[in-house]
Amino acid sequence: MNAQRAFSSQAGFTLVEAILSLVVLGIGLVAVVNLFAQAAERHTLPDEITAAGLAAAKMEDAIARRALLGWASFTASQTSYTDVDSSNFPNYQWKDEVVNVAESDFNLTQAGSKYKRVTVYVKKPDNEELKLVTVVTDY
Repeated sequence: MNAQRAFSSQAGFTLVEAILSLVVLGIGLVAVVNLFAQAAERHTLPDEITAAGLAAAKMEDAIARRALLGWASFTASQTSYTDVDSSNFPNYQWKDEVVNVAESDFNLTQAGSKYKRVTVYVKKPDNEELKLVTVVTDY
C-alpha cells in the first residue's frame, strides 16, 4: 500500500496536458514567424545593395568616358533620369553629373579647373535617391 500511495502522489503532466501545450506553442510560433516574414518584406536592404552596385557601375562608365574621350570632352552623359535596364532592374533610374570644381573646395564650381566632381544618382523603386560622388583630376 505504501508503494501505491507513493506512485499516485508523484507530480507530472498528463498526455492531454502535454499535447495541449504543444498546440498552444505551435499557434504562437506561427504568429511569430508571420511577423518576421512581414518585416522581411518591408525591409529595403536589397534595394540599397542593388542601387549601390548600379551607382558604382555608372561611376566606372563615367571614368571610362574620360579615358576614351579625353579631359576636355569629359562631361555628363545624362543630365536627367533614364531607366537603367527595365528587364533586369525594373523601376531603377540613373543619371550622372560632371562639373569643374575649385581645387580648394570641391563644392564650388570653377570653369577651367583641373578637377572635376563626378556625381552619380540612382533612383530606387521607392523613389529614394542614392548618390555616389568622386573627384578626378587631369594631372
